[in-house]
This record gives sequence, C-alpha cells and structure tokens, in this order.
Amino acid sequence: MASTRACIACVTQEVIFNYTGYNESGTTIDSSYRKGQPAQAQLGIAGLIPGFDLGLRSMKVGMQRRFIVPPALGPPIGPSTFFSAKQCE
Repeated sequence: MASTRACIACVTQEVIFNYTGYNESGTTIDSSYRKGQPAQAQLGIAGLIPGFDLGLRSMKVGMQRRFIVPPALGPPIGPSTFFSAKQCE
C-alpha cells in the first residue's frame, strides 16, 4: 500500500497548501503566506480557479511547483495568472 505522502491528490480530495498568485506584471494578487496560514480546498468542485485546481491535482505532498494558468482556465481578471504553490497535506 502506498504512503499518503507519495500519492497525487484526487478529485474531491481536500488539500492544504501554501501559494502565491501573480499577474503578468509580477504583482502579487493573493497569497496564503500573507494571510499567515495555508489554504484549504476540496479539488474538483469549482472552488478554485480551474487551472489552479488542475495544477494542484498533479502535486504530491511536500512538492513545490510554479505554473502558468492560461486565460481560458484562469480568473476573470485578465490575462495569464502565475502561481507558486507548495502542497502541505
């Protein structure tokens, strides 16, 4: 049986993660670090920006990743959004 720490997150799984989101000009638009605690969300239920949800689904616990969310999968605020994320649980 595989360790939970080695598994990739599944749809409807609740995950805890830290992140910083940036717009194309490099300005921070949101950050769990600024809020002082990790974010928590259930994957696959339209609770997150679609591209961010997809990126988190492919991460393992403890993994860090930077990814670009294209406009079609991003927030309704404009062009591409950039995220730096670390999955905690």
